[in-house]
Amino acid sequence: MKGTQLLSEEYGDELVGMSATLQRALNGGLSIRKNSLGEVWDRLLITGPAPTWHLVGGAGEPAFQNGWAAFGAPYQAPRFMMDLDGRVVIEGLHKKNTAIAASIMWTLPAGYRPAADRILGGVADNGAALPALPRVDITSAGNLTFQATSAGAGGAGYLSLTESFYADPANCAPPDLKLATPQILRTKLKQVLGVQVLGVMPKVTTDYVGPVTAQWQRSREGIVINSFTGLQPGRQYYVSLFVIGDDKS
Repeated sequence: MKGTQLLSEEYGDELVGMSATLQRALNGGLSIRKNSLGEVWDRLLITGPAPTWHLVGGAGEPAFQNGWAAFGAPYQAPRFMMDLDGRVVIEGLHKKNTAIAASIMWTLPAGYRPAADRILGGVADNGAALPALPRVDITSAGNLTFQATSAGAGGAGYLSLTESFYADPANCAPPDLKLATPQILRTKLKQVLGVQVLGVMPKVTTDYVGPVTAQWQRSREGIVINSFTGLQPGRQYYVSLFVIGDDKS
């Protein structure tokens, strides 16, 4: 059911043409203002974008420091991302062919940093084609710091990292799920007071669903839904919305 117009007679106790989705929401405690006008948009298929990867050394991204660089093709360049649960993933192949001591490789931006210092694992060589186990620390200030390798001093012909950890929850604000294509609801309401999520059903039933809210704005085309909080990037969901409105211009 899409764009079904409804009129609340008494705080949502009686609604003309009420859908089953709206009835369940009312039974769950949804409050609708007396004499409010609204529309139900049922089972909209929402597709979230893939998580945003940040390429180290790219425009507007953290810069390499102290002579560190990406190893180069065909290997994955160093990058990082955060999922909607606040988990940070770092991966990629680094290099530094000059003699090294402890040095900062690059720095994670605020919001992506751990609450306490951590030691990361990886695979490296010491510049002489000798496999080595590197020690790389990541600090609460976000500094990714090469300490040493088990093969001794020298350069780092390569240093591969694939690690994940949770960002400091006190400073972590995972982004909203921005839709790859904004959802436009061509409403008949003259005035829109709000948009409330009635229900969410994952297209794949094993996907996690938490509390969900919709971010919207009014345009000449209708109501534009730009993003949701509480949904996972790269997944698909059937979302039902109640648009709360008024018949006054």
